[in-house]
Amino acid sequence: MDWEDYNYPPCLRILHYNLDDVEDGDSRGAVQWAHLSYIGVIGALLLNLLVNLVLAFGGVAEKGVDAAFSFFNCVIVGTVGMYSFYHGYKGMATNNMRFSWRYLVIQGAMMVFMLLGGVLGAANFNGVSGLGRASGTEDLEDFWRGASIAESSLWLANILVGGVSFYKVLVHRQQGRPSILSQL
Repeated sequence: MDWEDYNYPPCLRILHYNLDDVEDGDSRGAVQWAHLSYIGVIGALLLNLLVNLVLAFGGVAEKGVDAAFSFFNCVIVGTVGMYSFYHGYKGMATNNMRFSWRYLVIQGAMMVFMLLGGVLGAANFNGVSGLGRASGTEDLEDFWRGASIAESSLWLANILVGGVSFYKVLVHRQQGRPSILSQL
């Protein structure tokens, strides 16, 4: 493991990520689910930004402000999601239960955020409770409704993926692999 080989995310290269660093098969599966959850969060954030930009450029009132909030969500929540994923990965790769605990705490908060993103139809979120906001937007009504369904579905599906990753890291953490020092 070369923790100074900064190779992730592609193009940004902020942190080290190599699935081969995780030796245990169950731990590798937990890391794969955590990574999939992180990718899902990024996808939902980018979809939210795209939808709000289209609506703003389409002339929907106050959607310019929502697009700005979507951008800030991409930066802030994307960074928190990466921080969470990295701690889950590093906790599984190094058998450091402190890192995995951080992942569990942050991932729990991320799942609450995902639920709010999928349900709320307020501010920059286009969740299922906000489908009525699209009425009266004439040209963009069908787009807004379809995009709201797609966005909320992505958020809600990612709750399941995030829940599986949370469970897998939690189970691994409870089982606790023997440390390398105890095997010497």
